Formats: sequence, C-alpha cells, structure tokens
Amino acid sequence: MQDIFSNRLVLRPFGTHNITVSYLKWMNDTDVNQFLESRFTDHTFESLREYYDLAIKSGSFAWFAIYLAQSNRHIGNIKIGPINKYHNVSSIGLLIGEKDCWGKGYATESILTATNWAFESLDLFKITAGIYTNNIGSLKAFQKAGFHVESVSKLEALFCNSRVDVISLAKFSSG
Repeated sequence: MQDIFSNRLVLRPFGTHNITVSYLKWMNDTDVNQFLESRFTDHTFESLREYYDLAIKSGSFAWFAIYLAQSNRHIGNIKIGPINKYHNVSSIGLLIGEKDCWGKGYATESILTATNWAFESLDLFKITAGIYTNNIGSLKAFQKAGFHVESVSKLEALFCNSRVDVISLAKFSSG
C-alpha cells in the first residue's frame, strides 16, 4: 500500500513504527477510547503489537495512520476491515487520538479519503460502520462523508453502565 493524500491529511500504511507512546496513550485514554470496543482492555506495547501482527497476518485489513500533511504529525488511525473478498464488502473504524484535533473535520476527511481509496483500489461495493447513538461526533463525520443509516440495533451496547442503541451506517460504491 502507498500513502493516500487529501487536502490536509496523509494516510500512511500503519506499521509497528506507529506503535508509539502517543498511540498507547490514546488507547488507554477514557476520553479517546470511550466509544471503541477496545476500551475494555488495558493496553500495553505488547498487546498493541500482538493486535497489529494478527491484523496484518490475516490479510483482511487496510490500516492507515492519519498524519497532518503540513506538520507530519500522527493524529490517529483508520482501518478498513475485515475485508470480505467474496462479497466485496467491509467495515471501517477510526480514531482521532489527538484531542486538539477533534472537531476540525479530520475524521470526515479521513473517512472520505479511505472509503474512496477502498472503492477504487480494493474494488469494494459497500463499506459499513457501527456507531453508538451517543457518539454524535462520529455520526456527523460519517454522514458528512456520505454514509447513510441502514438500521438501528436497540440497546445493543453497554456504555457507562447504561444500554445504548447502535446505528449501522453504510456507503456504496458509485461504480
């Protein structure tokens, strides 16, 4: 995989060099990971490397580090996968770990860039995302990137000892 460029960002293939102190901090920060399923784990460098190794060995993920183009600062990650090569469908998830980068449109730009790349380069037909209903920022970012609500799973997830609905979103290839 090669770098993917947008107006303000560069998506670079994720590698072990991206498993840094900052990344470990993001993964253990309750503000950053509150909507991630990985929040139930206390992460270490070893656990992050093991997860990376499994994802890469499976061959069914396209995983990118999100960098600001101007400063070359790593601000988050975006991952497409698992990729179902029989049906040409996948899911997408992202993390903007640097809190000073929240609310600036980087999530939307990353989603647009990654999904356009996946439709063109991986020949995907459909990409889905699952979002807790109280994750308003992600919901807005995905909708701005052209994702539409497909369904709502009532009381699907546990969030801070309360049940919340999970919204399933999808975007289809235009080709």
